[in-house]
Amino acid sequence: MPLFIKFLKKRNLRSAWNIIASRHPNTPEVQKFKNDLENNLNLLRSSLKEREFRFSDYRGALLLQPGKKKPRPLKIPPVIDRVVQKALSHVIEPFFSDLNLPCSHGYISGHSPITALDQVLKLRDQGYKVVLEADIKDFFGSVDHVRLLDLIKSVLHFDDSLVELLDAAIKTQIGNPEEFSGEELLEYFPNGNVGVPQGGILSPLFANAYLSGFDHCMLSEGFKLIRYADDFVMLCKTEEEAFRAYEHANQKLQSLNLNLHPLDEGENPKTRITTFNNGFCFLGVQFNGRILTCSRKAVIKFKENIRIRTDVRENPDFIQSILNLRRSVESWAKSYSFCHAENLKVNNHEMEKIYSHLDLYVREKLIAYLRRCDFIPSKGVFENIHFYRLQIPLMKEILHHCETLENLTLKSKRREKEYRRIKRRNDKTLSGVMTSR
Repeated sequence: MPLFIKFLKKRNLRSAWNIIASRHPNTPEVQKFKNDLENNLNLLRSSLKEREFRFSDYRGALLLQPGKKKPRPLKIPPVIDRVVQKALSHVIEPFFSDLNLPCSHGYISGHSPITALDQVLKLRDQGYKVVLEADIKDFFGSVDHVRLLDLIKSVLHFDDSLVELLDAAIKTQIGNPEEFSGEELLEYFPNGNVGVPQGGILSPLFANAYLSGFDHCMLSEGFKLIRYADDFVMLCKTEEEAFRAYEHANQKLQSLNLNLHPLDEGENPKTRITTFNNGFCFLGVQFNGRILTCSRKAVIKFKENIRIRTDVRENPDFIQSILNLRRSVESWAKSYSFCHAENLKVNNHEMEKIYSHLDLYVREKLIAYLRRCDFIPSKGVFENIHFYRLQIPLMKEILHHCETLENLTLKSKRREKEYRRIKRRNDKTLSGVMTSR
């Protein structure tokens, strides 16, 4: 079956819509599309079938990041564009999976930050104690469109029916340049044949594909690379090996029109050579010898998220705010529960102290929010405010139910095995169609 026909199937578009709607359920744009859902999906499918669909310009925005001086540039597409992009990713993702090597863990079925960190710990236990902690300069803003499109064509060489649509998705620019100064446009939203939207639906897929050549080069040279999207570390046994790893990585990335931050630049270098004992941060986890904790930036970001969740001006809907607060607490606590599980092996309870501190912060913010909502609970309710109706859970209690890192890794491997089984079945179907043609 040609990919374009598979892409146009109504259930594919509906599945994409359901995912987009679940992530942004209360935005006016999503609600407007939902009010006439069947008609909107039919019109979208018709415009795609007739090759009349055109991606709209993105809305540019600068997101302030807690603990960082520079904002994060975002290109936000309309909801209808997001539906099309999500449907595209469903169709083409299986064919890009062949580019993914074992060192890549970002946005890949069966992989996660947990599998990446598990690989780091295994290499540490094998004697790889020296770490090249690296950062690519403005990766998403530096991806070369021509190189990326050539790569897409090489992957979909048997069927170019979607290449034109993917090309349009890559090259879309922002439609509100008047809201930014000339310096901001030049730095964060440059025109030309470079850049994919940071946080875009197709961007993770494109990032993994674009860096697949880098992965292959590093592994073929014998380096122990662990990469999650554009964030990576390389584990070595000696400093000399780490310096060689840096030189090889920088050389290969320059051939892709990318650059690493210079080694040991400034007081807090983004690229440096360190050891487990001296400490380093990867994927929001701080490694200090055999002790794992959430990083300082992760704590600051979580606190900022809670502050926003409990701001009456931004969250006037009381019940929805409590629900969102509960999800934030549970999600964050479970994300770092494996740090606690790993620390128990060396009898360390650092994560319990961090969770207790954050429990207190959440409770204080929640009480202040309830007061501003004119909800004055009794003293007894104040003492157990996390049990108020929808139950805001204590993060330190979640620790007692956390799974070990080994169990979580085993689950990831099972999911990956199932994904490969489904992919093999799809490949057989596709090969049968190509033979009949």
